[in-house]
Amino acid sequence: MNFLKSILPSTIPPHLIGETDQQIAKERILQTILLAASLMITGMLFMTSTSIVPLLSPISKYLAPALSLIVVTLTIMRKLPYIARVVPALILIFAIGFGIFLLQGISGAGIGFFIVFTIIAGALLGPKGNAISLIIVIAAFLSLAFGIAKGIIPSSIPIQEPNVRDLSSWMGTFFLMVIALAASTMTTVTLFGGLDNALTRLTHQVSLTDEIQIEKDSLALRVQERTERLDKRAEQLRAIADISRSLSSILDQEIMFQKVVDLLQERMDLYYAGIFIIEETGQFAILKAGTGKAGRQMVSSAHRLQVGGTSMIGWATSNRMAKIALDVGEEAVRFDNPLLPETRSELALPIISRENAIGAITIQSAQPNAFDKDDVLIFQGVADSLSVALENARLFQQTQEDLNEIRLLNQQYLQESWGSFMQASSTLTSEFENPLALKSTEPVYQQTIPITLRNQHVGQIVLETTEDGLSQEDQQFIDAISAQTALSLESARLLRETQRQAIQEEKINEITTQFSNAFDIKGVLQTALRELSQLPSVSEIAVHLVPPESQIETSDNGNEVLK
Repeated sequence: MNFLKSILPSTIPPHLIGETDQQIAKERILQTILLAASLMITGMLFMTSTSIVPLLSPISKYLAPALSLIVVTLTIMRKLPYIARVVPALILIFAIGFGIFLLQGISGAGIGFFIVFTIIAGALLGPKGNAISLIIVIAAFLSLAFGIAKGIIPSSIPIQEPNVRDLSSWMGTFFLMVIALAASTMTTVTLFGGLDNALTRLTHQVSLTDEIQIEKDSLALRVQERTERLDKRAEQLRAIADISRSLSSILDQEIMFQKVVDLLQERMDLYYAGIFIIEETGQFAILKAGTGKAGRQMVSSAHRLQVGGTSMIGWATSNRMAKIALDVGEEAVRFDNPLLPETRSELALPIISRENAIGAITIQSAQPNAFDKDDVLIFQGVADSLSVALENARLFQQTQEDLNEIRLLNQQYLQESWGSFMQASSTLTSEFENPLALKSTEPVYQQTIPITLRNQHVGQIVLETTEDGLSQEDQQFIDAISAQTALSLESARLLRETQRQAIQEEKINEITTQFSNAFDIKGVLQTALRELSQLPSVSEIAVHLVPPESQIETSDNGNEVLK
């Protein structure tokens, strides 16, 4: 069954798969001709062997089986090259036509075989094959005509026509044969030429369709790749926004650094991320935070890289520019870290503050060629946000230090002010006893509530209650009274201080007026003694005028005397 299918014209031989449609069509025409010839010759052999049809000549008894064997072989052997099957088939057709022409003469079927020979040659070999076959047929016909007419061909060959020895009798047949050959040639050339053109156009259309499909697939692939890149960029931008928001709410630098590297590794699918900060000397960049076990180990060992050294971080910090290593195995400027053996791509980004590099971020991937210029712009945004966050943290720390200093100064001022006030006023106490509580026989519990002014203890409220503890409402009420009391006491102290300063200024103004009314030195001295004697702590006053060249020494009892 497979054998029969393999010799059918519709079956394409394996060696022709992938060839042009014209070549496949010619192969099918050839196989059709050979298959028809094989069936026809096989049928003739059967009929002659059973005496249904007598042999044309004794020689055909041996020639017919040989021709049949050749045709069947060409039909079966489809693996042979195309030209190796076409040429023997055409030679066989021409030989049969030539032999029949010799046996039957001008009126026989030889001319028909010649015409078939030219048509099949044109169909299977194209215009060139058609032209060559036409020349061969005309040359063979003229040679036979000249040989027979001139007696060159032996008379033993059974030419049946009595006038074949007359050359003029061949001319009419020659012209008719030429016209038939020309008509068949033109028809074959036009038919198969149109077929070739149609196949060429069809092939071109198929090729154009394939090109359009390829271009469409390529365009779809580019759109998909661009969409994936856009999705990746969008995800990166969302991650950068999340990191920036996280930085704005963190003021502790250690927490900030670790948060940034963890978010970078998680959201950007990185192998490793780390943050380096340049030390005060400016010679080394110290690792402050890193991801994974390797990062913790390097942070604990105070891992550092030299600024301006051969590492990516050193180059980025010294040049204040980003550095990309697409394949770290081929990158000369890179620190080979044994704790990160899977790193294939690395990106170093400087952290710039006030046009100075204060550190750098290292971003590493386990994939080669993982970063490009767009990644530099996106990840540089993280470095810039980190720089702003560090500056905010520094300003916040400085503000806290200033507030602490102000708070200490305020506490010192309150201590000194209230100390002087209490020293001048002694202990101030105000008490109240409820007459109804004195008659009660219930146990008494003492509650102490401090009076606090700006975190300074300036007094206390002592309550005696019949309950052990205060309710929440009572506690809130007492706390409010305590706070108001502290503010009122401070206001009263400030008012008293203001009044005291006003009295002092008024007294100074009066003394100044009295000094201006004294017209001699003695009057000035007496005015000074009189005003100073009004101070309650002064028991004795002495005023000495010292010449410029004199010196004052302190006596054993602590008094100053002239030398």
